[in-house]
Amino acid sequence: GEAAGGGGRGGAAIAPPDSRFDMNVVLLWLEQALPFLLILFCFFLREHLLEIGFFGLHTFLFLKGNQIIRSTIANRGANTNASKKLILVTCLLAVSSVLLLLVVFPEQKLWKSMVLIPPTQSLNVWHSLFRCALCDVTLRQAGVVIKASQLLVWSSRL
Repeated sequence: GEAAGGGGRGGAAIAPPDSRFDMNVVLLWLEQALPFLLILFCFFLREHLLEIGFFGLHTFLFLKGNQIIRSTIANRGANTNASKKLILVTCLLAVSSVLLLLVVFPEQKLWKSMVLIPPTQSLNVWHSLFRCALCDVTLRQAGVVIKASQLLVWSSRL
């Protein structure tokens, strides 16, 4: 009996009885709080859907544009019309994405943050993170525009 199972009250193999009680308390709290958390999450999505969607679109355009530029560079900038058109479309999408950012969110004056001028209004945590993330992706998108224009100039001289 006791020798085989580490028995008795001091056995290490048996979990303390109050740990199951703690788990029940946690599960009961989650059961009561989950509807509130879901409502809070839905409210957050409703309030910030435009910002989240635009950030996703902006990031997607950056990643695809950068992938096209990298593959063109890896192909040694093959001087074909298809390659030039693809780079031109990538450049135009990147420029339009940056311009759309400035048109959709004019009240936030994101261009000031891109040149390291702090905002005049006080921002909450969400808006500060949003501003930092969008400025980061936008400046990376500007890098894609520079790389694409360099490829267009470079491939035309071959």
